Amino acid sequence: MIRVVVSKGLGETPVPAVHGQSWREAKATLERYGLRLGELIRVRSDRVPRETVIAQNPPADSKIMKGGTVTLLISEGPWPVSYVMPDLRGLSQHQASELTASMGLRVEKVSYTDRPDARAGSVVEHRPVHGQKVGDGEGVALVLAKRETTPIGSVGTFALFQHRVPAGTGQRRVQVVVTNAEERRQVFDEVRDSGAEVRLLVKVKGETIARVYYDGVLVEEKRIE
Repeated sequence: MIRVVVSKGLGETPVPAVHGQSWREAKATLERYGLRLGELIRVRSDRVPRETVIAQNPPADSKIMKGGTVTLLISEGPWPVSYVMPDLRGLSQHQASELTASMGLRVEKVSYTDRPDARAGSVVEHRPVHGQKVGDGEGVALVLAKRETTPIGSVGTFALFQHRVPAGTGQRRVQVVVTNAEERRQVFDEVRDSGAEVRLLVKVKGETIARVYYDGVLVEEKRIE
């Protein structure tokens, strides 16, 4: 007599809820249910910590065959904050320290040099230099003038300018041009993704206007006070 046994296969298993877990924790959870980690899709989020599961597919409590895969949507954290280094020349050490601290930077080195054309104690050089891109926590080196002399020009004040590229617009070449009583200067020129934020400290002197261009087309004009 020949006995035939029909295999039932691997069978189905419920999909566990892994929302809020790190993707590594989620992988271990899925494996306990006989499932495999599928594609990891990474997105920026201001609310969900980096490397944490935002959503899953198939959803929790649905049933799939054992050995199946589950796709996870993973947070990459918020968009990184970056600034364009302002011109600190002419500021006192205290003013320069306050300004850089407001950007999340720190003065880590101060040195002195003879500069007869500058006010004693004022910044005559700095690193990173004006116009360079800087990020949170970056160190700044200041070079101050030694001698007491008559200052040239005026310092003015600084204000924070913010602009966010609208979601769904794709990558754009973003340019920011600032015009004040002293000059007209392009202070930002980079390609940014949709949803990205541009944050700049701009010098305010007299009537100060910031103009934002996408790919050479004016999209915003804002008075800075």
